[in-house]
Amino acid sequence: MNYICIDTARERLEIVGRYEGEELYHFDLSSLRHSVTLMPAIQKLMQGKDWGLIDYIGVNRGPGSFTGIRIGVTTVKVFSYIKNIKIFPFNSLEMFAYNIYSVSGETIVCAQASGNSQVYIAVYENQNNTQKEILSPKVLTKQEFEAFLGLIDEPVLIAADFDLPIKKDNFKIQLIERCKTGIQKLMSQATEQNTVDSYHLEPLYIQVPQAQKDL
Repeated sequence: MNYICIDTARERLEIVGRYEGEELYHFDLSSLRHSVTLMPAIQKLMQGKDWGLIDYIGVNRGPGSFTGIRIGVTTVKVFSYIKNIKIFPFNSLEMFAYNIYSVSGETIVCAQASGNSQVYIAVYENQNNTQKEILSPKVLTKQEFEAFLGLIDEPVLIAADFDLPIKKDNFKIQLIERCKTGIQKLMSQATEQNTVDSYHLEPLYIQVPQAQKDL
C-alpha cells in the first residue's frame, strides 16, 4: 500500500508515508507554523513520485489546535478531490494508543494537552493489537483530569504529551512526542470500507462548555 499521512493537529507538523516500499517521513521542529511548512514538506517528500500510485491519504482530524486541524483537513480535502484519492481519518488520541507498545488486554489512557489548562482524553483497550475505544475523546479541565487520574486503581498504560500532575505506582507512563509508529499502524488498517471522500471528511473539534469554563 502507498500512502501519505499528515498530522497538523498538534504543535509540530508530522508527515508519514510509504511509496513503493520506501518510507517517507518529515517532522518539523518548529512550532505551529503548519500553514507555512506543510505544502513545501509534502512537495519535497513526493518529488519525483507519482500521485497516481498513492492509494490513500491519511489525516489526524483532531482534537488539537483549531487552526492546525483546519489546515490539515482542508489540505487533505483538496488533494483528495484533485487527485481522486480516498481519505483515511483518525483522531489524535487513538494515534497515541497505537504509538506505544502494549499487549492484548492492557488498558491505555491517552491524554493530550490543550490550551487554557484543559486536557483531551480517551481510553482504549488492546484487543489482539487493535485498540478498541472504551471512552470516546472528550475534554476535561485540569482539575477534572486530576480527579480522573485519582480514581484509577488498576494498572494502566498512560500515553501523554505532557508531564502528568499525578503519578501512581499502577501507572506505566510513556511521553508522546513523535507519532510515526502510531500513524504507520493506523494507516496499515486503511481499506475502501473505512475511508471517505473529500465531501465526508469532518474535523474533530472538542471544547469545554462555557458554563464549565466560568466555574
